Amino acid sequence: MKEVASSALAIGFACVFIIATTNPAAAIEPAVKCEAGKLKQASKYGACRLKAESKAVKNAESANYTKCDEKFGEKWDKLEIKAEGACPSDDDKASMNTRITADAAEIAALLAGGTVTECGNGVVEAGEDCDQSDLNSETCADQGLFGNGLACGAGCAFDTSDCSATRYEDTGLGSVIDHQTGLEWQKTDDDDGLTDKDKWYSWTNTGDGDATNPDGTAFIAFLAGLNNCESGDGATVSGGYAGHCDWRIPQIDELLAIVDCTVVGFCIDQSVFGPMSSPTYWSSSTDGNAADRAMFVGFFFGDAADNGKNDILQVRAVRGGS
Repeated sequence: MKEVASSALAIGFACVFIIATTNPAAAIEPAVKCEAGKLKQASKYGACRLKAESKAVKNAESANYTKCDEKFGEKWDKLEIKAEGACPSDDDKASMNTRITADAAEIAALLAGGTVTECGNGVVEAGEDCDQSDLNSETCADQGLFGNGLACGAGCAFDTSDCSATRYEDTGLGSVIDHQTGLEWQKTDDDDGLTDKDKWYSWTNTGDGDATNPDGTAFIAFLAGLNNCESGDGATVSGGYAGHCDWRIPQIDELLAIVDCTVVGFCIDQSVFGPMSSPTYWSSSTDGNAADRAMFVGFFFGDAADNGKNDILQVRAVRGGS
């Protein structure tokens, strides 16, 4: 009888062991664990903030969220580190913090008998930076940044991830992107080619009697050389300076926009735009008072002046804009 009982007991333990080892909960994927963990921490964070609101109401004081924020940030980071990149959402601590904070604040406001704004209705209301496409007339520049990438993120807060922290970006291809204006500038060099700092070009080759046409070496040699692109099938284009085929001579206002007299030497940052041997650079703008004269920028003082189109000055190409 004892042997039968022992056998039954052994079989029972074996069944329990089999069930335990085949429990699907023991093989949860890292992505699922991370998602579930974040949901748990999000709920705890929201509850913590509301608990702080409750305490503040009872004691007639300002709510203190310090412990809530510390725990949330620490736990969130640990979940992402442990998942090793497997989380369905990644690097979202800041956006989730903003969203949960806004939700908790709205609940507290409603329970106090007040009203709240509606994030997502496309209208910027009190407490919102923005709402969908309405950026409240703000730009990256208003955030102390550069570019045109300002967007509206979670919780109707600004998303500056597509703004640039610096004005100029070197493409590594012989050009510089100006994030303030959106223009791309050709850099000068000392390689004895079209973009060499010692090259000089004319605005026109037309005779003195009608020196008005843009047919000088600045256009027919310099620009033509930069825009020397090819297409074997009428669609795919290859060649062109820095991979582009739409370089042009800048307008006078565009050229003046890169004047910087805070640097040593000429009024332009040569560490950004390349070396210069002369301060005089052509623009594509004709003098409004004389058709045979074009405007140029003198980077010695950083000012604009006019010059006869059949003279020779230096040139810096640009692309983008109008």
